[in-house]
Amino acid sequence: MTPAVPPAVTSAVPPAMASAVASAVIGRILPPPLRAAETFADIAAAPLFAAEETALAGAGRQRRAEFATGRACARAALAGLGVPAVPIVPGACGEPRWPAGTTGSITHCAGYRACAVGPAEAVAAVGIDAEPNLPLPGGLLAAVASRAERGWLADRMTTAPWVCWDRLVFSAKESVYKAWFSLTGRRLPLTNRTLARMLVRYPIMTAKVTTLIHLQGLRLHRRGVAHVRRPHHPKQEGVG
Repeated sequence: MTPAVPPAVTSAVPPAMASAVASAVIGRILPPPLRAAETFADIAAAPLFAAEETALAGAGRQRRAEFATGRACARAALAGLGVPAVPIVPGACGEPRWPAGTTGSITHCAGYRACAVGPAEAVAAVGIDAEPNLPLPGGLLAAVASRAERGWLADRMTTAPWVCWDRLVFSAKESVYKAWFSLTGRRLPLTNRTLARMLVRYPIMTAKVTTLIHLQGLRLHRRGVAHVRRPHHPKQEGVG
């Protein structure tokens, strides 16, 4: 069934938004099969399909703004492939569900939103991530990078200290994670690295959940509930 198209979404991006979703930055680094669109501010007038509105039910103002702007970028990028405007609703894990025959990735951070898409017949998966050029929160580097990577980072930070190389490595791994999830449909196992990833992406929520888990553990300990260690399993290498 073809979804009903609201008048404001009959084209990929309304003409007034065209200049806001050019790909001056990300478009320079992507290979030819891909199309991209980006903006450095939220687009207040970005329209949404009814299915997308439903997916946003209960979302706060900031989440709504980044979602709508990300979808505007996605529709602009898809238009570069000749794909008409369609709903891009989140999947079970929050991932964008792309139109048939396409694949892509959306990223957003403070002051920047972008999307890259490509034809599925030429591109197996896409993963992009934008991050501010700021150091990672203290104590997270060991969870994000291996010992060898930390040695490489120390050298990079000496020769080019104006680049936050620890954040750059995190961003690269986040991009790989997105592409990997797009291919497999599976989340990475719960390890120190994936916890660190969540803390960087969602610091308040992750800190709250972690604190509540420890508080619950303390309550159980006070009640005399026995602590049983999990059996040892071979180490699993995660991405990101």
